Parts: sequence; C-alpha cells; structure tokens
Amino acid sequence: MLFSVVVVAQTTPAICIATVDPGTNYNMIGWDKVAFPASSYNIYQETSSGSGVYNVIGNTPTGSLSVYFDISSDPDVGSSSYKITTIDGGGVESAQSAAFSTMFLTVALSGASVSMFWSAPGGFVPVQYDIWRGATSSTMTLIDSMSGSLTSYFDISPPLGTVCYRIEAPNPAGCVPTAPPTDYSSSFSNTACTTILSAADPDQSRLVVDVTPNPFSSTAIFTIDGTSQSVDLELFNMIGKKVHGLYGIPASRFELSRENLPDGIYLYRISSDSGLLKTGKVIVN
Repeated sequence: MLFSVVVVAQTTPAICIATVDPGTNYNMIGWDKVAFPASSYNIYQETSSGSGVYNVIGNTPTGSLSVYFDISSDPDVGSSSYKITTIDGGGVESAQSAAFSTMFLTVALSGASVSMFWSAPGGFVPVQYDIWRGATSSTMTLIDSMSGSLTSYFDISPPLGTVCYRIEAPNPAGCVPTAPPTDYSSSFSNTACTTILSAADPDQSRLVVDVTPNPFSSTAIFTIDGTSQSVDLELFNMIGKKVHGLYGIPASRFELSRENLPDGIYLYRISSDSGLLKTGKVIVN
C-alpha cells in the first residue's frame, strides 16, 4: 500500500507596525494574528544595521496580544529592524516576514532654533508626519504636520528651557493587533530633547502677521500689526537652510517675491533689533 504525504506550505506572516512605545520607551512590533493564525510567533531582530542577518529574540504564544516589546532595545541609539515567523502545531516554522523598522530622530541646536532629522519607518510609506513637542516626553502637543516625503523639520520658535520632540507617522493601512483588538495605527520615533538658552522677544506674542495669498505662486503681501520698528524677514526651507532674506524693511506692509524658490513649504522668521518677533509658514506652489 502506498501512502502520500501532502505538505501544506505556511503563509508568510506580515508585521503591521514597528514603533517606539512612548509609554515604555521600548521598541514594539505588532501583527494581526487573525490574518496569520499560528500556535506561536517568533520575533527576529537584525543583528546590526544593514547586515541583513536576523536572529530570534523572542516568541509570543497565540493566546497573547499579538505585539512584542523588545526590552533590550535602546531607541535613543538608533533604528532597529524586525521580522516575524509563524510556528504551527507541529513546530514547523514559516518563512520570515518582510522587515519593519523603527524611526530614529536626532535634534541639533542652531542658535535659538532646533533642526530635526529622522529615518523613515521601514515597512510602509507614510503620507504625512506629525511633529510633537513638549517640555517632557509625557507633555507633548502637536505643533505641525508635513508631507511624508520629507524627513526633516526646522523649529524656529521653540520655547525656553528643555524642549523634547517626537515624530509620528500614521500608517495608512492601519494596524490592529488582536486578543483583545488594540489600535496601533501610528509609528512613533524616539523622544529627542535639547535645551534652549535664549528666548524670543516678548513682543512676539502681541504681533499680528497676515500673509496674502498663502499659498502663493509669484508674490505674497505681508501685513504686520503690533510694532513700528523696521524688521528683517528670513525664509527657511524644511531642513533649516536659509533660502531668502529681506532686511531693514518697513514693518507695516511689504511684498515677498517668489524669485527662484521651488514649490514647497517654507518657514519665515521676522525679527528686529530687539530680537525675534514672529514665525510662521508660507506655501509656494
């Protein structure tokens, strides 16, 4: 009598999020175990950045929430990359999933301004990034959002003292690990902090600036209310490089010409002899 053995190949699983967990400051990955049922899941981490070599660092049984916290991780040092596999009831392991990696944020002082640079999340293409800022990692507020094609930001008016930043990248596909269902639909970077030793001029809060039109294609009119001083206007791109400047101009009303500026988002800084007066954003298209 002849017997035939049918081998059923396991479906390769998929990670849906790799993030720095703001509450624990550990790296965390998540997956949907309903879509990829198994007896348990092996978690792999890349041994060093760019090596392509992944070692097992843990296992999560199917009865647990389908997330894994890497308690050996240090998100403040750099990005980490992860893969998972499924283990069936017979101990057979699937192929490794595609890699997901965490974002890594660095900040640098430039006078009284802060430049931010970060690595994009591995595993999905973000539509936008949200910029969070606060005095501590637990007191963050959203200060801006920007295109997912950019991985840098220039904060030209940070508050005095210790200031911390975190980048959020919403995943358009979402991520809901199960048992019980828990929403982890955004990837967060590490929290990076610095100290601002000089403050903006106190007249800044009383100054009103109107920019019309905004967005603009050729020229924009700046109308300023709240100071009689002549002012300087400096324009910066999103990586903090100064791309245009007007100096010693009347404060009440002046025109900004596009000249050779490419389409994009720009940050403006208005100052006088007494210091920084106002910051804002203009869009050229």
